[in-house]
Amino acid sequence: MNLSATWRHAVGADGGVWIQVAPVGEPALGPVAFMHRASSGENPTAPLGHHWEDSTHIAFEVVTLGGGWKWVAVDASVFRGEEPDEHRWDIEGGRIDSASARARFFLGGGWSAQVSHGFLKHPEPLEKGDTHRTTASIGFGADGEGPFAASLIWGSNEERSGSSRAWLLEAAWQMTPRWQIYLRAEQVDKDAELLRTKQVAADVGDPVPIARIRALTAGLVRDFALLPRLATGIGVDATLYDVPRSLRGVYGSSPVAVHAFLRMRWGTPHGGGHGGHGMGE
Repeated sequence: MNLSATWRHAVGADGGVWIQVAPVGEPALGPVAFMHRASSGENPTAPLGHHWEDSTHIAFEVVTLGGGWKWVAVDASVFRGEEPDEHRWDIEGGRIDSASARARFFLGGGWSAQVSHGFLKHPEPLEKGDTHRTTASIGFGADGEGPFAASLIWGSNEERSGSSRAWLLEAAWQMTPRWQIYLRAEQVDKDAELLRTKQVAADVGDPVPIARIRALTAGLVRDFALLPRLATGIGVDATLYDVPRSLRGVYGSSPVAVHAFLRMRWGTPHGGGHGGHGMGE
């Protein structure tokens, strides 16, 4: 969901300024969210590092001011930091209490990059405390107009419970108009006790033990014609996980997940080679 009103004013042929006001929107923090990145392709699953990289894509009460010139753009946002509850059909609103800033670089030849930082006021409803989030990313084929796109993304959270990091490398290749493959490799620092017990630890203010989780996903999607203007596809993927020895009693020594899905998308795609996903870092 992204409900917004945007005003733009061109400044010559090489730049412009803009302001965006959204009851639900995406502030200037991180790369474009995974479901809109060309490099994610048709992968419907959120990355393990979603809350380090791009989870603010559905923030409330977002006001963004930005400007660009030639190959660089900068923008800044204020917004509500707390993430939405599980009832995603309403607009929660709330007080603006968080801020972020981002610089984006359009490097030519299909390459783009961004670096950003934000202060999030109490983002997790079940965990007390604020978060300072820093992200950086570089991508190829962000507009989704070619058959191949890739991204390398890093995110860092500084919280009262300590510091944690996440890395992600992903790519998608539209082999033919009907067939696409996608890959995702990631590493993220997770709360070890939460993974072991499935319970949020009591708030004691001390650093939490970290478990470094790695995952590798490979997927394949086949599009087929069902109804006019309805982009339909069947996909399957598999993910291999690597977990610390301390968690193997819970998850096993070599956890594997297999995922099959049916995708139906109405209307004309926004981009060319990746079924409508754009990454416009």
